[in-house]
Amino acid sequence: MRSIRLRPVFFSLALACFFSPVSAQTTDNYQPGPDSKLQVGVPKGEVLKFTFDKSKIFPGTTRDYWIYVPAQYKPDTPACLYVQQDGIRFAAPTVFDNLIHKQELPIIVAVFVAPGVVKAADGNTALDRFNRSYEYDGLGDAYARFLIDELLPDVETRKTSDGRAIRFSHLGNDRAIGGESSGAIAAFTAAWERPGAFSRVFSAIGTYVDLRGGMRYPTLIRKFEPNRFAFSFRMDRTTSIFTPAIGGWRTRRWNAPSSLRVMKCNMCGVTADTTASNQR
Repeated sequence: MRSIRLRPVFFSLALACFFSPVSAQTTDNYQPGPDSKLQVGVPKGEVLKFTFDKSKIFPGTTRDYWIYVPAQYKPDTPACLYVQQDGIRFAAPTVFDNLIHKQELPIIVAVFVAPGVVKAADGNTALDRFNRSYEYDGLGDAYARFLIDELLPDVETRKTSDGRAIRFSHLGNDRAIGGESSGAIAAFTAAWERPGAFSRVFSAIGTYVDLRGGMRYPTLIRKFEPNRFAFSFRMDRTTSIFTPAIGGWRTRRWNAPSSLRVMKCNMCGVTADTTASNQR
């Protein structure tokens, strides 16, 4: 298609290496690296905010989403795509600005999606219903279909403030999806169900536990062919949460990456202490 097809390895590696930095620092002295800070002379991309309330897959929901467009983007060349759950995380627009400027990433359009909310009919007598766990923690293709068939087509109808049409590649190797906690398993599930649409996954402390079936992934991974997609993960060393219904979260979170390693999938990963992980 174009030379950028050869670059997504850097896209995936940079997401893993920046969003999941390996550090010997203790939990109380972590300092963000230079790529997560504004740098003099680096062109600043634009972040646009929109609302989406037309879903047929998750009827009745409304959600905000944000589109990051780098300053170097030109609509005549479709950009790579990164989709992030839970809205803007990890100072990502600043990171993209810095890494694109240094040519360590290709030109990327990023979409940051908030989970859906079902508004109460009467705010005086009822509360809004938050749809996050239903959308993110459940297995199956519903969330993947929501992104591919509903939200991303809406993104492609938008324009930047200076009138540039937003175009991104539809090749899986040019597209990555990521998240943290329930957003991480949502990203994994979207790629698992639609590897042709998302071939690269960033997963940070994912909830691969028995909330809505996520504990099945370690077994499913071992039953399917390896290298369905590239997988970058960040796991914590110190979390010791135990609940009677689920058991030890730390052990269960490690089972899915362990299965990927056994199957010799295209994977890289790092660990971090819990407090430092949250600060990152």
